[in-house]
Amino acid sequence: MIKALTIKELRESVGLAALAALGMVWALAGLMGVQPLRFVMRDVFSDQTIAFVNDGFTGWVGLFVGGLAVALGLKQTAWEHGRDTYYYLLSRPIARRVVFATKIVVGVLLVVVVPAVAIGVYGFWASIPGKKAAPFDWSMTLDAWKLAMTLPLVYLGAFLSGLRRARWFGTRLIPLAAAIIWAVLVSSAPFYWLYLPLLAVGYVGVLVAIFYFAETSDF
Repeated sequence: MIKALTIKELRESVGLAALAALGMVWALAGLMGVQPLRFVMRDVFSDQTIAFVNDGFTGWVGLFVGGLAVALGLKQTAWEHGRDTYYYLLSRPIARRVVFATKIVVGVLLVVVVPAVAIGVYGFWASIPGKKAAPFDWSMTLDAWKLAMTLPLVYLGAFLSGLRRARWFGTRLIPLAAAIIWAVLVSSAPFYWLYLPLLAVGYVGVLVAIFYFAETSDF
């Protein structure tokens, strides 16, 4: 049953992940100096930058993968509720918490994999001598990795917003807004002594809320 649910979630979510991946391919092409793209977007991409430091890479990750996180979280909850899919899923011989845990695992993996692959590809390219007229060290990717590890929190905030039964123009989007604000604060925190504890607090808080609503809501 878990395998079937995982396949279902992957099948229904891969389209959104592919759109985010295409966006990152477009951004990476510009950052890597693909000439036709540079000619068209010369005001967006510049040669006078340092990889991962001031080239806008994290901004593109925030745009495309952040959009994926929000869209995916809402699709797995509010969209499925609108199609009455919950009534079928929750009637299966499987615990309700397992259903939602499976959804979350699939969603988090998709939100993490897209930026992780982009960081790896761009970092490998920047490490090749002569590709970038600036020094490069893998430690320069730290901010990008921090963002990649924080964006699933935005996904969980969207998931919780879609799960709650409230007015869209009232309080329903409060969890998403709070998750975005917390993600921004956490991403700017010093890595070794503050970032990880704050990130853990955010994850624990939103996951507790998700499973509380999942167990107590009458779908």
